[in-house]
Amino acid sequence: MINRTGRFSRICQDGIYSPTSNNLYVKDEYIEYMIESGKSSIVVIHEAIHKLQKLSLPEQASQGIQT
Repeated sequence: MINRTGRFSRICQDGIYSPTSNNLYVKDEYIEYMIESGKSSIVVIHEAIHKLQKLSLPEQASQGIQT
């Protein structure tokens, strides 16, 4: 996958994370999550997933963010 800036995203266990545009891709859903200064990408990923799990997602989408 190539993000908006044209750089390759990194595939993570919980989804596809793009450090250059601060985006977390979960399957076909696009979630924009701005990184706060001083946080590592792993912390941001888990925070974003925790935030997503609070949402009412379809079963198919929720399977992609199971921890």
